[in-house]
Amino acid sequence: MISSKNEVSGPGKEGFLSRVNFMNVEAEKIINIGIVGGGLLARDVLEKTYSDYRKKDVRAKIIAIADNDLTSPGVAKARELGLKVTGDYRDFFLPVFDIHLIMVLTPEREVFKEILATKPDHIRVLAYHVFDMFWRATNVEEKRLRSQTEEFETIFNAIQDTIVVITPEREIVEVNEAFLNTMGYGRDEVIGRKCHEIFQNFAEPCKRGDFVCPLEEVIKNRQTNQQILTRVDHKGRIRYIEVSMFPIWGDKGKISKFIEISRDITDRKKQEEKIRQRLERMVEERTRELKETHEKLLHQDKMASLGKLAASVVHEINNPVAGMFNFILL
Repeated sequence: MISSKNEVSGPGKEGFLSRVNFMNVEAEKIINIGIVGGGLLARDVLEKTYSDYRKKDVRAKIIAIADNDLTSPGVAKARELGLKVTGDYRDFFLPVFDIHLIMVLTPEREVFKEILATKPDHIRVLAYHVFDMFWRATNVEEKRLRSQTEEFETIFNAIQDTIVVITPEREIVEVNEAFLNTMGYGRDEVIGRKCHEIFQNFAEPCKRGDFVCPLEEVIKNRQTNQQILTRVDHKGRIRYIEVSMFPIWGDKGKISKFIEISRDITDRKKQEEKIRQRLERMVEERTRELKETHEKLLHQDKMASLGKLAASVVHEINNPVAGMFNFILL
């Protein structure tokens, strides 16, 4: 139950739409929001939206909550977040709170009527039934998006190729399970780290020797880059990786993200190395056999030449000997 210290008084007959019209609020002014009602709905709203209200591009923020039950779940959450807490919503009318919008998160219509009747003119009011309608629609959309996200994550992590999402600042913002399994990292060890720290164990971007960084190639050529390179896993082992780096284009032709899809080909490279070594041994063995055969052929050729020479010499010797023998016989 929400209560006030004073009796209800004053007009408050203007239409609701005029109450929530922000067209007269300066564009650069941040809207301070106060919540009336500290029930489960208030807690749900604070849990799901408080971080969004703190973002720089959101020109509104929840700064206070009012409920006469200071032990209610919404009040407890507000205290946890460091918001102002009061037992009387009329405190929101004080300049010290500087409230521009009151969101009524209690279904008690009398509370809404009291606020309309007693509030200063500069404070707008969002009724419970209006907020509840949009909040329910938001929850339906949230469930749909959550279902899509879960489905995407299932597919993302089922892909056997490793996938890494990198920002232009070279910060890793997403990886799939295949990457973690291949490189031996835990998710918390990777997210938020620089890609060169994880991929190469370098403190600085990859610009050493003849190493060609695929990310740098994408930036330079403004197109997909594919190559085979080596990386160092969590245990310091060299891995051969087949990499495809894709740019994701954002506003004004700038790259907003890099998507790297890669495949560990270490086993394939090891097999190729074994085949190469086996072929080298076969070539060496064949070369040795050819050399031995060549030497044998040379030796045989020499022996044949020597035989011919010997036969020729014998023939030359035999001719005069035969003549002498015939002469003697005469």
